[in-house]
Amino acid sequence: MNISTFQSNLDFIKNLYFREEWKDRNCRKEILAALEEANTKIEKAFGESLHRLYDHKPSIKAVGKVVKKFPSTLSYADENGQIPIQWAAADDGFEYVPILAKEGIKHEVGGEDARGGLLMIDPSSDEEVNSLQWLVYAADEDEDRLRVLKELQKSGLLVKKDIQEQNLMFSSFCEGNQMRFEYLADWDPNALIETRIRDKPLIHHIIASQSEEAAIILALKNGFKYHPSTGGLLFVENDNGTTAFDCLCNKIGEEKAMSLLHEILTPDCKYPILHHVFIKAPQEKDIFMEKFPPSIKHYHIKTTVSIAKHTALLFNIQSS
Repeated sequence: MNISTFQSNLDFIKNLYFREEWKDRNCRKEILAALEEANTKIEKAFGESLHRLYDHKPSIKAVGKVVKKFPSTLSYADENGQIPIQWAAADDGFEYVPILAKEGIKHEVGGEDARGGLLMIDPSSDEEVNSLQWLVYAADEDEDRLRVLKELQKSGLLVKKDIQEQNLMFSSFCEGNQMRFEYLADWDPNALIETRIRDKPLIHHIIASQSEEAAIILALKNGFKYHPSTGGLLFVENDNGTTAFDCLCNKIGEEKAMSLLHEILTPDCKYPILHHVFIKAPQEKDIFMEKFPPSIKHYHIKTTVSIAKHTALLFNIQSS
């Protein structure tokens, strides 16, 4: 049966049914049951199709029309228990996440506090990752996924507190996620220091878990950028008092660690690394003075300025 014939039959039944020209109750009951069954099958077809958005790539507008007409499809679970927004966020259908979340909120998909399914834990994930974390975690199409994050932020579906509460810095520190990591670090620089993963500061976890140096460099670079006054993340301590620098040396060796730092802080840069070494880790001063000799000049300048400021402050206190 083609669509036009089906539509014609529906129109005929509707007119006959509502005008009560056909009063056979059994017939009317069977027709209503058939229509309900057809509607269930239609919802099932659309529900399954929403799990294949990455394949047939409908327009976002078309997806919006479907989920508005058949809102139950937003919660249609596959054999693994995943719903459409979870599939979309983890796979190549991520551009549909905003429309699925917006409509999902209206129908409390996942519950009142699940933000339309964004904060629902994916039942197929051993790591208990939610849809928002999948969007940040998946290591592909960094720029396009960043665009979706910005759209979520603009519509209020992604808020600043999510960065720490949902551990988004942890989810985005892989090399292929650089743009997303830098976007989150720029939005909440404190998350670089305050985020803790399995009772470890973020930088310690990155160093311990990463075999790719690019991810470590990414984290350290952003640390120096947003926390220059404290030596970036290099001297962040874990609960045992071990600095990130010590952790890095233990992981890849002192020489390799210094070589890695050279990629971030070129030997002729003006960043006063020695100033922070003398304050945070004076026991490491010899190797830093050897590897960053131009920094000695900047260390003396910064130290002289610091002494002058403290002297002036002390003089003012004594004079008052």
